[in-house]
Amino acid sequence: MTAFALRMTRFHNGVSKKHGEVAREMWQPLWPDLPPEKVPIDAITNGVHVPTWLNHRIEALIDRYMDPIYPNWREDYDNPIIWEVVDEIPDEELWREHQWLKMKLFARIRDRKRRKWARHRNEPANLAAEGAHARHPGADDRVRPPICRV
Repeated sequence: MTAFALRMTRFHNGVSKKHGEVAREMWQPLWPDLPPEKVPIDAITNGVHVPTWLNHRIEALIDRYMDPIYPNWREDYDNPIIWEVVDEIPDEELWREHQWLKMKLFARIRDRKRRKWARHRNEPANLAAEGAHARHPGADDRVRPPICRV
């Protein structure tokens, strides 16, 4: 399907510079007369609005290292100097915040799934997925446990 799409469309792009490079190399056989670097697959990298994208915990971590050196980093986050300072933040500290945020995300997902399950608990699909023989507070006898006969 990808080959069909590449042949049938006018523009082709990867989602990052590296993806564009890999895609040009990978799909070069569709343009046998072109070297990989001339294959017509561009790269488009979406930008991020850093002030609204950063979690406050990561922002506070960056502040600890950035403010003494470059206090206006939020207004000038495209400046390469800022990213050199970010590279100096110890990996362990970044990883700890990353893990904390990941656990918070998983907890939120579990909570949403739990609330959704509770709202739709007695629907037939949920009863079947849970196992018709499972008993819960408030469950009724509309579905009886399956009987296995040998």
